[in-house]
Amino acid sequence: MNSASLLKCFSGIAILLCLSLHQVKPKQSPLPAGEDCSGIWKKDPKSASGVYWIKPAGAPQSFQAYCDMNQDGGSTVIQRHNGEDSLDFNRMWQEYKDGFGNPAGEHWIGLEKIYLLSNQPNKKSELSVNLQSFNNDKACSKYESFQISNEAKGYQLSLGAYSGTGGDAFRGQDNIQDYKSQEGSKFSTIDMDNDDCNPCIRGDIAMNSCSQSHDSGWWFSACGMADLNGEWHSKDNYMDWESSIYWKTWKPRESMKMSELKLKTV
Repeated sequence: MNSASLLKCFSGIAILLCLSLHQVKPKQSPLPAGEDCSGIWKKDPKSASGVYWIKPAGAPQSFQAYCDMNQDGGSTVIQRHNGEDSLDFNRMWQEYKDGFGNPAGEHWIGLEKIYLLSNQPNKKSELSVNLQSFNNDKACSKYESFQISNEAKGYQLSLGAYSGTGGDAFRGQDNIQDYKSQEGSKFSTIDMDNDDCNPCIRGDIAMNSCSQSHDSGWWFSACGMADLNGEWHSKDNYMDWESSIYWKTWKPRESMKMSELKLKTV
């Protein structure tokens, strides 16, 4: 082998060694502080509210969530909608599955994460629905259990007994077609229609998709009395919108100033 060939050979080996030394290692998610925010609080009741890394039982990797910590325990915020980040909730199925937004601000944590949080072995999840109107009135609807199925079953909604000041909008009024109970409903988005409209009739208007008419993803029936992922409307224009953040057992004509969904595991 002549000198030119040797130089070429050694150059090739050097490049391969260099590449092997500088291979990008896959990112490892940070160590979780706990399985969920309730677990973090139980380990340290002095834990402050904020964004933590958590990893529910069965989750393939940890993820970020906002933990609301108070003297009664820790809750994992799975949704916050208040217009402050101008976040668009009119999204496709994959985005609702994965989650979007900023955990410290407006966000939807993701259906798959909600499934993992609400299906942990030997744990029960309680749901708090926190609402605020533009008059700064506040209400809270609580469900003693909350669970959704896996994606194959459409992330179907299951609820326990209701208590609180906001009314049981999820269960609606089954004697009125538009206000059928949403318990047992699968999740719907603009590209994945799982509602009961075939069609739904509103006055002289027929529609086949609650997600398309309400600009959101949600557990629609036909279409129901609750949708907290609807379009946010400002203080000067929040009355009588179909595509709005509504909880009709509390403020039936108003779009909410703020909604927040929180899970506490017991």
